[in-house]
Amino acid sequence: MNKLEVLKVMAKPGNFMRPDEIRRQIFLPPERRSFYSYLIRLASQGLLERGPGPRRRGKLIYRITDRGLAVFSISVLIRADISAETPSTGLLTATAALL
Repeated sequence: MNKLEVLKVMAKPGNFMRPDEIRRQIFLPPERRSFYSYLIRLASQGLLERGPGPRRRGKLIYRITDRGLAVFSISVLIRADISAETPSTGLLTATAALL
């Protein structure tokens, strides 16, 4: 599992998802604690935000932020650029500025 896999699942802006929904779409094994910690880390980087509402067990939700969408979009472009073997310096500079 990596950052792009999580952002890809959550790439629809405005949609809140429960961590277990995200895990199912990434096809991760049943280890939940490390995945929840990973989501907290992505939220602390500004890529995800926690949803409003009660902080009770089973009610935790996340959605992608504008910054998360930008990082995901630029990463996809860079991967496409690398695949085509014509790296673009402008994309790399833009990515460095976001991260």
